Amino acid sequence: MQKNAGKYIAIFSAAIALVFFISMFLFSGLHLSAPLDDAFIYMQYAKNTAAGHFLEYVRGEGYSSGATGFLYVLLLAPLTLIFKGAFLVIPIYFLSAFFLFITTLYIFKILKQLIKDEKFALFGAFLFATNGSLLWGYFSGMEIGLFSCLIVLSLYYVFFSEKLWLKLICLSLLALSRPEGFILTVLLAGLKGLEVALNIGKKSEKKNDYLWVYLLAVVAGFSYFIMNKIFTGDFMPDSMRSKSNFSLLYFYYPDIIKQGLADYLEILKKIFNGNLEYFFFHYMFLFFCMGALPGAWNELQQKKIGIYILAFFWFFIGLMSTVFSSFAGVHNYRYAMPFMTVFVIFAVIGIYQVFTAFVPDKQLVKKRAFSALVILLLSFNAFSIVANVINFGLDCKDIYGQSITAGKWIKQNIPADKTIALNDAGAIAYFSDAKIYDLVGLVTNGQAACFRSGNGSVYEEIERKKPDYYMIHLGWFNYEGYDEPCNECCVQGCESKENLCYYKYNLLQPRLAEFNLKRPPAYYIIGSPEICAPADQSMFKSGDMMKIDHSENGKYEQKDKIDVADLREEKAHAYKIWSQGPPDIPGSLLKQTSYLGLPNVKVLDGGRVTMGGESFTVENLTPGKALKIVRRTYSTPHNVIDVFVDGKKAGTWETSKHCAFTEQEFVVTGEKITSDKAMVRLEIKSKTNYNIFYYWFLEEKGDN
Repeated sequence: MQKNAGKYIAIFSAAIALVFFISMFLFSGLHLSAPLDDAFIYMQYAKNTAAGHFLEYVRGEGYSSGATGFLYVLLLAPLTLIFKGAFLVIPIYFLSAFFLFITTLYIFKILKQLIKDEKFALFGAFLFATNGSLLWGYFSGMEIGLFSCLIVLSLYYVFFSEKLWLKLICLSLLALSRPEGFILTVLLAGLKGLEVALNIGKKSEKKNDYLWVYLLAVVAGFSYFIMNKIFTGDFMPDSMRSKSNFSLLYFYYPDIIKQGLADYLEILKKIFNGNLEYFFFHYMFLFFCMGALPGAWNELQQKKIGIYILAFFWFFIGLMSTVFSSFAGVHNYRYAMPFMTVFVIFAVIGIYQVFTAFVPDKQLVKKRAFSALVILLLSFNAFSIVANVINFGLDCKDIYGQSITAGKWIKQNIPADKTIALNDAGAIAYFSDAKIYDLVGLVTNGQAACFRSGNGSVYEEIERKKPDYYMIHLGWFNYEGYDEPCNECCVQGCESKENLCYYKYNLLQPRLAEFNLKRPPAYYIIGSPEICAPADQSMFKSGDMMKIDHSENGKYEQKDKIDVADLREEKAHAYKIWSQGPPDIPGSLLKQTSYLGLPNVKVLDGGRVTMGGESFTVENLTPGKALKIVRRTYSTPHNVIDVFVDGKKAGTWETSKHCAFTEQEFVVTGEKITSDKAMVRLEIKSKTNYNIFYYWFLEEKGDN
């Protein structure tokens, strides 16, 4: 049976790979594509690594850590020497089929060890292999298949093999395959350490089960994070930093955890308990618990870390590691897919236990009942295969119609030395080899922090980078947002009565190219229409200078400044902003409009908004001289703010309601300035929002 099982699984893996390839090829108009843009990020890293530019996304710009699946890049790199351009997609299907074969085969082997019923084990393996949603993930071009494969290989060789080198290799590769794989390896090492501690003085039942094997695998996985720290200054990969909710510049831990746990329960219900009805049938989560918990309880009583306890922790904690991300639900829940390997194994054990408990022990009855079970569950999967094959083809068509076509257009129409700012970095970079600047920060070092800080910080960094072109989906960053007219003018002659409808990023005209999906709705897998336009640099740095004279005829001179929302300047001035209380957090703003009373003065600037307060340092001061604080703000209500300097109250700053941009000032008397550096703290007392776009600090001229 086992030899035949391998043959059946191999035939199916090859056949289903061909089906998905044909779907991609036909739906894409006889072109090669992938169903999501991120697959091309791995291809780009692999291509450049093979060419001698180790993990460089843009050649010549150095290492970046957008390749979350580090091992997958190294696997693809040699293939890029033979398969160029879109042809790299072809060997990826062979790799995906191989990963599907290995995963399915070892699911069969694990089930065979645990339930001792080869037919049922084969049924369980095919219950996994015929899941249409999982197949979408395996053939997506991502590292899903590799990671899933290493999970089941590790489970098998840790518990059913005495060969130390196989355990070490599988676990080390698992730790390097994904950050979640590293978490799984750390969990295993921790549980094995606990087992040793609980059984000190007892002889181990297993030979060659040494703790150092698991610790070495942890070290292997940690090496990737060390490499990131060395080359980028950050342990966390850029791709994780740009997606993790814990990377938000300002956040409230309990709120993040609460939302993550809510998403976690939602995924358990939707995906694993069958509420979505296209991953698993209803109540399959119950079968998983029935399959895993009794074995885990038995191992717990024996103070032994066996496959049941490990699988329980790997599934629940591994899945939890994916939910604290803003992108946890994208692309068919692809981040959760690798943990479905563990889920299916123990759900099948649960089904087997129910089957053996309720089906009479008569050969004919059991045979018919088993046949009915196979037909019922595999028929469910058959429908999911059909649906996902079609969706897969449509997704590939969309990627080809937008991202791939856009990349090829850039190659032909944009000079190679020009920088292009974009939000989908995969196919465009892979097919154009352009100098790209990733606004999301997946592949551009340092940009992830700006992205997680909001539109204002993204724009402030754009002002520094000065890209030559934009190639972005209009649905991202609210780039098509207009300034709202002032409906209730608070000051006579307020210029913001005008509806100042400027495109903040010059994406209205002229548009050099526009790539739309050729089927409704326009906002589908990838997003909104993808636009290429020259970057309008005319407004860059338009907010850096004061627009109103605060020098009092030369009495004051500027000594320092803070461009709020510019993360570099905020860091240099120890800038912090907070709200009055959790879970509210400060917001990010990006505004383009005229100044109050100065209709010809237009400013585009990023800022922040809060109901709490701020603190920052001011430098280059002269003790004993009055300090004037000037703040640019936008359409705020009446504010009352207490001002503290070096911990002592310096007065109350009361501002009037206004519209549009304006500049407000507050003077700190000279006796409050006792050194060349002052810590300023502002606390709002009026229970109203106020916003900040820029600070300038002026000091009196002349002798004390």
